[in-house]
Amino acid sequence: FTLPWSHFSFPRILRAAMASAAMALSRERILMAVATGPTNLSMIPACWASFKYGMYFEAVVGLFTMFTSAAYHVCESLNYKLLGFNFGRYHHMDNVFAITCLSVLTLNFAQAPRPSTWREVQNSVLICCVVVLQLMSPWELIFTVIPLATSII
Repeated sequence: FTLPWSHFSFPRILRAAMASAAMALSRERILMAVATGPTNLSMIPACWASFKYGMYFEAVVGLFTMFTSAAYHVCESLNYKLLGFNFGRYHHMDNVFAITCLSVLTLNFAQAPRPSTWREVQNSVLICCVVVLQLMSPWELIFTVIPLATSII
């Protein structure tokens, strides 16, 4: 029994080595997706508590933050498109909701009464400003700092 010499060619050996490396990479990517995606589920109790106490805007922002962050991390790890969007689009959405979530958290220290016009105006202006600033230039630090700083002031 003899094997053809083409089985021992350098390109074939190189392809086999690359396939083996790709398999290890895919295992690593799956582990990364399992480690980073489900950790966002820890936001569920906070969203439930917000909803229970009548803080509906905060609950919705928390849920969307959880979803977009999980989608971003899983799509990036697996190089997958979820609902037609790649991880870059989910990263952008995650930025919007993470900034909004942190801003809402700081605005809650203002202690505006829950069923009030002032609270609704604050939340509406906040989300509008975050979306507009992130659409202007999502990767410039100033467009992240402005909404966070204004919610503190």
